[in-house]
Amino acid sequence: MQMELGKVETSEWYIDKAFNRGKKRIQQTKIKTQMKREEKYKYLEGIRISVINDTLRNDLKKLVNIFPRFEELDTFYKQVFECMVDIDKYKHSLGKLTWAQQQIQKIFKENYRTLQRKTNSEEVLAVRNTYLARTSSVFKQISKAFAELEDARKKIKDMPNVKTSLFTIAIAGFPNVGKSTLLGKLTDSKPEVNSYAFTTKGLMIGYLGKGSDRIQIIDTPGTLNRFDKMNKIEKIAHLCMKYCAYALVYVFDFTEPYDITEQVKLYQDLKKLNKKIIVYFSKSDIIDTKLIDGFDVKGLYNIEELKQQLVSLAFEASQL
Repeated sequence: MQMELGKVETSEWYIDKAFNRGKKRIQQTKIKTQMKREEKYKYLEGIRISVINDTLRNDLKKLVNIFPRFEELDTFYKQVFECMVDIDKYKHSLGKLTWAQQQIQKIFKENYRTLQRKTNSEEVLAVRNTYLARTSSVFKQISKAFAELEDARKKIKDMPNVKTSLFTIAIAGFPNVGKSTLLGKLTDSKPEVNSYAFTTKGLMIGYLGKGSDRIQIIDTPGTLNRFDKMNKIEKIAHLCMKYCAYALVYVFDFTEPYDITEQVKLYQDLKKLNKKIIVYFSKSDIIDTKLIDGFDVKGLYNIEELKQQLVSLAFEASQL
């Protein structure tokens, strides 16, 4: 998900912007010399409230349109949304903005018609002031919606940019077993690799190949096999494996302090996702390969062989 979501300002900010724009417009408007004083006031204030109305409605419309519709998201992003955003508040806030568009248009039409019937400047200014007050009141009523949408915007910007239309492979395994290093070897990605656990704080994404035939490979944050106590990042990683990945590459590491039986247990748990799993043994250059050859779970430790298997899986999926 990749969206350009600009900051959602306060209700006061949008009102001030519109009122200032209306004031500036009438200052720039040239008046015909033969216009009577009353006609001049009516003409200018009509321009003022028209500019204010257009500015506010355009800003509201832009905000409503730029935020994604929850109902239109695919399954993966719907699940991610529910992990990160309060969906009821989100929908309610967008609904408030739509309501406000309707209200300020109604207020504008009522006051503009009334304005045309006035015959002296005092009455014209009274209508103008009524319009400004009622419009400001609408925005005050929805001030909380702006704050809630700004909070949602920050969370949405932190969502992973997973291309759900691409053939996808997820790399899984315990923390610090070499998943990020593997991603770097398989793709053009340059992930930050540290020598201690829990270093991957989000999804790292790289691509094998080019164009529409690219394989999207996602390094999911390590988990200590506690699916019932997942934090948000772990939940997103799990959802990515469940809904986006055609297959998983599960990384085993014989050099880490994690007991190999625990690594096997996580491997068995991931089988419940009903995905194809390719086993990869990391750090094979610093361990005795006899450990790998004698291990109950069979897999690969050669990068080129792994790439070939991934390309074969992509071709297999394209034929379905």
